[in-house]
Amino acid sequence: MNIMKTFRLLAICALVLAAGCGKDPKIDKVYNTVYINSAASSFQGSLTQGQAVAQGTKITLAYTNGLGKSAQVLLPEVNGLYCDPIDVRLASPTSSDNGNGTVEIPVSGTPTASGSMNLRPVIRVGEYEVFISIPATVTPAIALDAAASVVTGTFRIGQAIANGNIALHYTSYANQEVTVSADEVSGISIAEFTASLPAAPSGGTLDVPVTGTPSDYGTKTLKITMTQGDNTYTADIPVEIAGDIALDAAGSTVTGTLSKGVELSDVKIALHYTAAEEQQATISIDLTNGISCSAFDATLPAAEDGMVDVPLSGTPVSDGVTNLVVIVKIGSTNYTATIPVTVLSDVPGIPFEPETFTYQGLEYTTIFIDVNGNGYVDPGDVWLDRNIGAASADPGAYGADGINAASIGQMLQYGKPYGATAFDASYQIDYDAIGEWTVCPEGYAVPTLDQFNAAIAKVTGGTISGNGVSGNAGITLTLMNSVMKLPIGGWLTNGDTQPQAYGEAAAYWTSSKGSNTAPWKVDINNSSASNTGANWADAAWQLPVRCIKK
Repeated sequence: MNIMKTFRLLAICALVLAAGCGKDPKIDKVYNTVYINSAASSFQGSLTQGQAVAQGTKITLAYTNGLGKSAQVLLPEVNGLYCDPIDVRLASPTSSDNGNGTVEIPVSGTPTASGSMNLRPVIRVGEYEVFISIPATVTPAIALDAAASVVTGTFRIGQAIANGNIALHYTSYANQEVTVSADEVSGISIAEFTASLPAAPSGGTLDVPVTGTPSDYGTKTLKITMTQGDNTYTADIPVEIAGDIALDAAGSTVTGTLSKGVELSDVKIALHYTAAEEQQATISIDLTNGISCSAFDATLPAAEDGMVDVPLSGTPVSDGVTNLVVIVKIGSTNYTATIPVTVLSDVPGIPFEPETFTYQGLEYTTIFIDVNGNGYVDPGDVWLDRNIGAASADPGAYGADGINAASIGQMLQYGKPYGATAFDASYQIDYDAIGEWTVCPEGYAVPTLDQFNAAIAKVTGGTISGNGVSGNAGITLTLMNSVMKLPIGGWLTNGDTQPQAYGEAAAYWTSSKGSNTAPWKVDINNSSASNTGANWADAAWQLPVRCIKK
């Protein structure tokens, strides 16, 4: 008999296990025979932090296998929401099911926290319980909208804020008593204050005064904190602080040519700025790719559309785009602008194109002397085709009878202005006091000794030696017949009425300093190993000038 009972018990267990393994996987199995269908269950209603739940807020649970049993439904308290146990009768079996139905659980209470949460409603049958998680969202009692908030007033570095205010945008579903504050950032802050915040479900604004003296410029973020009871709400509000000056990189321009391995000459940045007041500034560029700007002081006038020239120096190391950071220091504050400049490859790639223009009533044309031999224009390659004041570029023939007098031009004492050809016995050359001799057209200058020697060596095939150029016999004639067409018109000293060595030799001014008071001159003759040489000149000399492009 005991054996038979054991067999019957095992059979019953097998049937129970088989029934459990065959349930729909979408339906949660719980204790006893009642199941809750998670997919068909839901939460209805809206929840707002700090507000009592509205009537009609509920959870609907879908279940199966009710079997007409007596049960209780409840919602254990979570985040201030609950439902005390309610007695219900579950659905009875029908011909098509074992008692499928729904049951409603009314939700009561007041949410204490905002955000996403899970409610866990329960069906209790006897001593057994079944529950699921139902998601719900609690809307904050107050929501701050930084993007819709508006900052007004005058915010400038080093100056007390004038009329500073933030119209703080918010939504609130009830009247609220709040406290507002913000920590100090770069000298600006919000003093803590309390306010009555009217209900504004569709949005409202609260004026938040901003005070202080900004210690820095740029965009600063004020983190506004609003507290209501135990709840805290924050909004990050960007505040733009103006500097003493605003630099405009996009509106700045670069002039001149930058080439890899070539020392910069007449290259600058026209830096665009705006300033409400005149500023005393120190401007510099740290060494970048071999390019820099030594610090210099500048007075920047008040301007809505100001411009200041920032000269560049150095020799670029690499080609391509180089970002130069211009630093404008005003007081203890640095303002910066990043200016991209393009450095060309080793060969600048700028072909020579002759120009013709009129200066002092005479026509001049530029000539090209390819000193570096790369076929492109480099500094020191472009000269005028004739002497200053010359009516002709044709030097004529070698010899006193062959020289074209119209090609010699004006013979001047060094530093004298254009047209001042009269000899002045009392004139004393003071090289340092003269500075740049402005006898040449704008954009041109008296060449240096090195520039003159380099050009002579190039057109004659000579070699620079010491302060001069050594070449083959006939160097004077070669220069006359070259692209330079230098006339061999001699020189004047001590009030000569006729040039000395006319048709046989010549001397030209350079801008290089020789003695303490006088510059070098270039002597051109055939009498000494076919050399051109450099010697100091004094106040008595009157020499022609040939100009070179800066």
